[in-house]
Amino acid sequence: MRTRPNGADLLVEAQKLLREQLLPVLPDEQKHNALMIANAMGVAIRQLQAGEAAEQEERRSLEHLLQRPLNESLQMNTGYRELSMLMRAGVADPGQGKRAEVLDHLRLAVRQAVTESNPKYLT
Repeated sequence: MRTRPNGADLLVEAQKLLREQLLPVLPDEQKHNALMIANAMGVAIRQLQAGEAAEQEERRSLEHLLQRPLNESLQMNTGYRELSMLMRAGVADPGQGKRAEVLDHLRLAVRQAVTESNPKYLT
């Protein structure tokens, strides 16, 4: 059993400290670096809080498109390479049977990525 605070809680507090106390006293040439770190922490926080559900949903959608299982996270990259080759071959062109499925999958993947990286954009 993990105790509190958990990893996401620790990152939230570290990010708050970075933004509220360290960032204001940093030299101007280092503020951009600190903001990049704070943003990366925000992505990690959202991923930890969301768990694996979004990645599993994306994997299932990609597996359905490719009609084969993807077991490892590296296979997701392989799956996307395969999908891009299918798209180059015209499988998602207007009038093609898989077009709607491909577009639905891409919308799902992009929405999940934006939800983690910049959720304010979606509101």
